Amino acid sequence: MAELSEVDAWLSALVENLQPAARKKMLRELAQEVRRNQQANIRLQRDPDGQG
Repeated sequence: MAELSEVDAWLSALVENLQPAARKKMLRELAQEVRRNQQANIRLQRDPDGQG
Protein backbone atom coordinates (compact mmCIF):
# COMPACT_ATOMS: atom_id res chain seq x y z
CA MET A 1 0.00 0.00 0.00
CA ALA A 2 2.98 2.30 0.57
CA GLU A 3 3.81 2.03 -3.13
CA LEU A 4 0.34 3.29 -4.00
CA SER A 5 0.70 6.34 -1.77
CA GLU A 6 4.04 7.11 -3.44
CA VAL A 7 2.43 6.96 -6.87
CA ASP A 8 -0.45 9.12 -5.63
CA ALA A 9 1.96 11.75 -4.32
CA TRP A 10 3.90 11.73 -7.59
CA LEU A 11 0.74 12.12 -9.68
CA SER A 12 -0.59 14.87 -7.41
CA ALA A 13 2.63 16.84 -7.85
CA LEU A 14 2.49 16.31 -11.62
CA VAL A 15 -1.11 17.51 -11.87
CA GLU A 16 -0.45 20.55 -9.68
CA ASN A 17 2.36 21.68 -12.00
CA LEU A 18 0.17 21.59 -15.11
CA GLN A 19 -1.52 24.66 -16.51
CA PRO A 20 -5.30 24.61 -15.97
CA ALA A 21 -6.05 23.85 -19.65
CA ALA A 22 -3.52 20.99 -19.75
CA ARG A 23 -4.86 19.61 -16.46
CA LYS A 24 -8.42 19.69 -17.79
CA LYS A 25 -7.37 17.93 -21.01
CA MET A 26 -5.42 15.25 -19.16
CA LEU A 27 -8.25 14.55 -16.71
CA ARG A 28 -10.80 14.43 -19.55
CA GLU A 29 -8.68 11.90 -21.46
CA LEU A 30 -8.21 9.83 -18.32
CA ALA A 31 -11.95 9.82 -17.65
CA GLN A 32 -12.66 8.78 -21.23
CA GLU A 33 -10.21 5.89 -20.97
CA VAL A 34 -11.72 4.71 -17.68
CA ARG A 35 -15.17 4.87 -19.27
CA ARG A 36 -14.03 2.84 -22.30
CA ASN A 37 -12.51 0.21 -20.02
CA GLN A 38 -15.66 -0.01 -17.92
CA GLN A 39 -17.85 -0.28 -21.02
CA ALA A 40 -15.68 -3.14 -22.28
CA ASN A 41 -15.96 -4.88 -18.90
CA ILE A 42 -19.74 -4.51 -18.96
CA ARG A 43 -19.96 -5.79 -22.52
CA LEU A 44 -17.81 -8.81 -21.64
CA GLN A 45 -19.63 -9.25 -18.31
CA ARG A 46 -16.48 -8.87 -16.24
CA ASP A 47 -16.02 -7.49 -12.75
CA PRO A 48 -14.92 -3.82 -12.49
CA ASP A 49 -11.34 -4.97 -11.95
CA GLY A 50 -11.43 -6.92 -15.23
CA GLN A 51 -11.57 -10.40 -13.70
CA GLY A 52 -13.83 -13.01 -15.29
